[in-house]
Amino acid sequence: MVIMKRILSVLFLISYMKEANGCLRHDACNPQNALCFLRKCIAADLLPMNSCTTNAQCFTRGIGVGNLGRGCKEGRCYHIKMAPGSYGCVTQEQCIGQAICIRRHCVYAEPSGLRCGRCGSCPLGERCIGGLCFQPVRDFGSFTNKRKDMVEMLAETFKTAVYQQFPEYAGTLDSALQRCGLE
Repeated sequence: MVIMKRILSVLFLISYMKEANGCLRHDACNPQNALCFLRKCIAADLLPMNSCTTNAQCFTRGIGVGNLGRGCKEGRCYHIKMAPGSYGCVTQEQCIGQAICIRRHCVYAEPSGLRCGRCGSCPLGERCIGGLCFQPVRDFGSFTNKRKDMVEMLAETFKTAVYQQFPEYAGTLDSALQRCGLE
């Protein structure tokens, strides 16, 4: 019985370590358009460069922080996606909204499901924002679909609340939402 408990403990630890470690190389990331940094797969864009065999072949001339987000994956050059309104970062505070600082780039992030009390309490490659650990987005297509669904749900909730309080605004609100592309 004691041996069985130890075996189960070791198997659990191995499983946990495998999940906690995440990726080690760019080619371990799925989907195709993702690069591995800080053991996390991060959404990336294909660069218009010739083929590559090393990360250095994807770098621009000179030394620049932009090169920190570039990598070679399956013979093609990629660059991690930056969140809008960001121009690079050294600290988390320089990234606005739901973005985190990875390799001097503010990248799109989503909650990982873990709670945190301070920045050091999130796993490697994640950041604490508002009491939740945020991880880099790995699949940008899925991320944008989730965001669109959330906006549509919030718009519908808002409409329902307004209609209940102010039924006379029903037609006006519908046309305003249509102009915003939310209807």
